[in-house]
Order: sequence, then structure tokens, then C-alpha cells
Amino acid sequence: MKSAHTFPVARLVAALAAVALVGALAAGPVAADSAQTKKELDAALADLNALEDQMAAENATETLTMLKAQWEADSSKYVQALSELQTALNLPRPPNRIECFDISNTQGVATAASMVVFE
Repeated sequence: MKSAHTFPVARLVAALAAVALVGALAAGPVAADSAQTKKELDAALADLNALEDQMAAENATETLTMLKAQWEADSSKYVQALSELQTALNLPRPPNRIECFDISNTQGVATAASMVVFE
């Protein structure tokens, strides 16, 4: 897993690259140095883009890993809960479908009903 400092450091690098770019442009390099300065700025920009791509890939990988672990944990809870129901109700196998009903009345009138199905 990446460190908590990856994102702020990358932002610092981006900010420093921007400051260097502005400083180089404000300095108004002489004609002989302008080609070299442009190459340096292009290289710095390419490095910055590569860093952003790397960060995006790392963030995506970390997020997918976290979601996979969460899904596996939820799946495990589901299997465990069905196994507990099977044991508690003395069923030959875990239930495939569970239907829950609720019918409520307010002082004998205004009946409201609901049904929830788990499959």
C-alpha cells in the first residue's frame, strides 16, 4: 500500500515544477539558451505527466484492492449468516430464498404492508 504522503509530495513536485516554469519564462532567456530552456521545461513537464500517470495507477490499484477485500469480507458474512440460519432452523441445506413480511395497523385503520425478498 502506498504511504499517506504520496499525494502531498506529488502536489509539491507539481507546484515546484510550475514555479520553475514560471521563473524560467519570467527570466526571459537569451536566444542561445532558449532552446535548452525549452528542452528542460519539456522534460520537466514530461516527468510531471509520468508522475501523475503513476499516481493514478497506484490509486486505482489501491482502490480495487480495498474494494476486493471489502467484497470478500461481505461475501464471507453472507455465507456465515446462511450457515447460522441453517443450523438454527435445522434445515438440510442453507436457504436460497428468504421472504420477510410486515403488516402494520394504526389504531385498526391505515393498514401498511411490506415484503422483502433475499435470494
